[in-house]
Amino acid sequence: MKRVIFGVLIVAMVSFPSSAKAEYVVTDLGTFGGTVSSASGINDAGQVVGTATTSDNTSHAFLYSNGTMTDLNSLLPSNSGFSYLVAATAINDNGQIVGYGLTTSGQYDAFLLTPETDVNAVPEPASVTMLGIGIVSMLGYGWLRRKRAALDQTAVNSFQTKTQSLTTC
Repeated sequence: MKRVIFGVLIVAMVSFPSSAKAEYVVTDLGTFGGTVSSASGINDAGQVVGTATTSDNTSHAFLYSNGTMTDLNSLLPSNSGFSYLVAATAINDNGQIVGYGLTTSGQYDAFLLTPETDVNAVPEPASVTMLGIGIVSMLGYGWLRRKRAALDQTAVNSFQTKTQSLTTC
């Protein structure tokens, strides 16, 4: 018994190296013409939020999505009560962004920016795959039921034929 446990332990040690290195790809998100940018949050869709400086070194909140950095001030409604958004600090999977900005009264306040369109409108590939599997399964089940019903009818017809031939004897 001890030899088996020892052998399994050695196989496990060889099969699962403890010093596996993770590899990463670095993406420079850029700035708005300034010299500094900083990322603060990321969601499951890979959208990144943070702050980046403009050419006059003013910090602006940004959203980086699909390879494009967007100044969140360009999405700011005119009646929002904010002069400009300084930094975005987090983003959730619904695309809602939180951060802080300068209000029209000169204070720095927190903001919540909620997209008016559903950012989850396109189904995830896994959802489409599961839908496809479900449709194929239902079609297969329907075919199987029809095949079974045909076989059952054939068996009934065969049984009736045999019983009729037995009664005529």
